[in-house]
Amino acid sequence: MARTTSNSKTKVAKSSSISKTKTKAGQTMTELQKDKSYVGRHVSKKFDSEMYNGTVAKFTPKHRLWKIKYEDGDAEEMDWDDLSKAMDLHDGKGQKKKGAKKEVTPARAPDATPVTATSAAAATVADAAKNYRVIRNTYPRNDVSCGDEHVVGEFATREQANEAARTEMSNTCQFEDWGEDEFANKPPPYSSADGPFEAIADEDEFVDIYVVDIAKEKVAEKREFEAAKASKPPAKITTVTAKLLDPSQRKFGKTNKEIFIDPNLFARHPCCIPGGVARNPSAYPNYHKGRGSFGFLIQRLSDRNYAMRALCLDGYGAEYNTYKKARANYISVVWYPPANLNDHASDKTIIDGCHLDMIDPFDGKTYNWFQSSVSHR
Repeated sequence: MARTTSNSKTKVAKSSSISKTKTKAGQTMTELQKDKSYVGRHVSKKFDSEMYNGTVAKFTPKHRLWKIKYEDGDAEEMDWDDLSKAMDLHDGKGQKKKGAKKEVTPARAPDATPVTATSAAAATVADAAKNYRVIRNTYPRNDVSCGDEHVVGEFATREQANEAARTEMSNTCQFEDWGEDEFANKPPPYSSADGPFEAIADEDEFVDIYVVDIAKEKVAEKREFEAAKASKPPAKITTVTAKLLDPSQRKFGKTNKEIFIDPNLFARHPCCIPGGVARNPSAYPNYHKGRGSFGFLIQRLSDRNYAMRALCLDGYGAEYNTYKKARANYISVVWYPPANLNDHASDKTIIDGCHLDMIDPFDGKTYNWFQSSVSHR
């Protein structure tokens, strides 16, 4: 939920169902540029029968949310459904009569490098020459792994990206009164955590601003994914499975077996359902948090399904263990099926729909695999 400062009205933003994650390039450049192009658009929205006008101030790729600043000083975040309605409402305000053609305010594409070419061909070349991405990462003081990354812009040269990063640092409140002097004549990265004690002692959040070489990032992501696909299951998981010489002796109930995490489980065994998208395991929330990672949640659900399969088809008891995450008010369950995805990945009679490939790490939504499967028939 987004918080607003108005006492006269309440603006509620729809929030992503997925927790914060370290952003990877989840959208194609065409999609990303299109979403960013709405920055600067004018919008309108009714609150308590009164119309309020505003402007799209920022786009957050990770959650695909647009920040709206209203003329009265309030602000909120909108998802695509709300944003499209707000733009339509504003664009329709100029209609003179019913059936009149609606005047659409053109989207302002936020090109980080000023465009001086007048031809469409030159603009296309300029868009294709974006080699560096400037990122601003905001994270809680005590947990750098829960960063909220925002793409400041993309640039043709390193010099342009460095200048944009410096401008972003100068305009970010966490660097106020000390940043420009501390980082004088220094290229990024910039971190507000490096500030003097008296300036950062009361800060709840820190900000890092840095430049990413887009080509190198893509190569690194591809190398990381290939390594994940070639990885082996944790040795202890294989050992535990091998010791189940007589699964029929398993009893339903809680055990004290050790809990193992297999972070690359789904990378090794892509989903066989059409429509899934294979991604780096690290693209999902809290990848480095072990039991607190989103990947482990899906692993537990997948193992639960295999435990149910063994119970229903073979009568084998479903064994489980529990644990409690820090600051959580509930107990999490881990299931120990006689065999899981590692053992059944090549079994075409099993359709494992509980799979990371079926979930978009950037908005938490599941892919419409039914329509995809129909189109493949």
